[in-house]
Amino acid sequence: MSSSASPTLPPEPAAPVYINALMFNTVGYLFSGMLIFLMQLGFALLEAGAVRAANATNITLKNTLNAALGMVCYWVSGFGLSYGGGNKFIGSSAFFLLDLESLGFTEAFAFCQLMFALTSSTIMSGSMAERTNLVSYCFAVIMLILFVYPVVVHWCWSDWGWLSQMGYIDHAGSSVVHATGGCAALLGALMVGPRIGRFGSSGQPMSLPGHSTVLVAQGALLLWVGFFAFNICSGNDFTQATILGHIAITTTLSGAFAALAVLLAVKAMQRRWSLLIALNAVLAGLVAICSGCATVPHWAAVIIGAFAGLQLLLTSHLMVRFKIDDPLDAIAVHLGGGIVGTIGSGLFAREEGLVFTVWCFDQHGFCRRLRSFAPSLVFIRQQGDFSQLGIQLLGILCVCSWTCAWSFLVFFALRRAGMLRVSEKAELEGLDVYTHREPSYPEFMGMRRDPDELAMRPTLFPLAEARDLNA
Repeated sequence: MSSSASPTLPPEPAAPVYINALMFNTVGYLFSGMLIFLMQLGFALLEAGAVRAANATNITLKNTLNAALGMVCYWVSGFGLSYGGGNKFIGSSAFFLLDLESLGFTEAFAFCQLMFALTSSTIMSGSMAERTNLVSYCFAVIMLILFVYPVVVHWCWSDWGWLSQMGYIDHAGSSVVHATGGCAALLGALMVGPRIGRFGSSGQPMSLPGHSTVLVAQGALLLWVGFFAFNICSGNDFTQATILGHIAITTTLSGAFAALAVLLAVKAMQRRWSLLIALNAVLAGLVAICSGCATVPHWAAVIIGAFAGLQLLLTSHLMVRFKIDDPLDAIAVHLGGGIVGTIGSGLFAREEGLVFTVWCFDQHGFCRRLRSFAPSLVFIRQQGDFSQLGIQLLGILCVCSWTCAWSFLVFFALRRAGMLRVSEKAELEGLDVYTHREPSYPEFMGMRRDPDELAMRPTLFPLAEARDLNA
């Protein structure tokens, strides 16, 4: 009996796997959110290097508390006030991130927005460094993320917001994130006052340099990396590859040209090359391009970055002139850069911007001819609506006014209660030792640890601490 083997059939091809937009956007939001959270490390390094060694532990703890408190506050009410359905002024649902699906949002989107909120609040810590009470700083963070910042987000980014419905352009937060944080930093620095020794008896500025330019450089470069995720994440659609690539290029150009413009200006005025000023200029350029990174052409990103860098020099000079002590120039970087970027969108945004309204450009971005021009185009279109520049000016004015008003109330109350500033003894001794008993560099500060304290607590480094006891 003969039997023949049945022919072997080829395996059926696997069904093609299609990555839908929801899956693609979810991965994009989660990955971008994690990169944006690394900006907290960048801020910590930047601020730790920019303050004196006796306060490095304190400023790092403030960044840690900013992250922890900010996460809780934005989960409780921040997202709901930002994107919850309500009216044109404020959201009124999705508290504790409940019922996100009914509003068309995902938890991945909320996670990414949480990281934006942390960026806004951490700006305050640099401008108030070395003399601010830790508890008071925590109150300020709660105030900003629990209520002030979410309302600004609702105005500008929510579909219900009144500025959003007017066509306000702030793609990644020049005003929403950075100007908001910069205004809070300005009011905080004003209310807490300058550090002891920052200004002499006759008012002349005295130098109180930070202890590590290397840490500042590491933090600033890490922030530069984070800004790519920061701006790209704000596109809200990771399937639009062309727009994402354009955002990456404009972000690169703005930061680079800000640094180059300031380096040349400082070299011409002071005959030196300054690393610290160049790093701050990079950050100012990155802050400025956040608003129009998806809408302005490449050449406009160059202009915005250069102006953002140059305003850094002017704003920093004005801060010293008015005796506002900002150890990190956070006000010049974030508030000044945010204002430049917001106005830049009103000037250079394709189709809506004033430049594109007045002049005619070809597909390559080259100017071909002048359209009919009337001065009223700056604020009023022929149809009777506000022009884009007018909308931008109105928006940045309202954002700054709102933030400054609430910041003043909170900081004024803290100062009247005697909670805002540390004691003179604590400031002179250094907050690391006086407040935390954890000096950043104990070997270089003559600090000897108590043998009884070492013996009573568990240790992760027994050999190293045994050497300390025998020294």
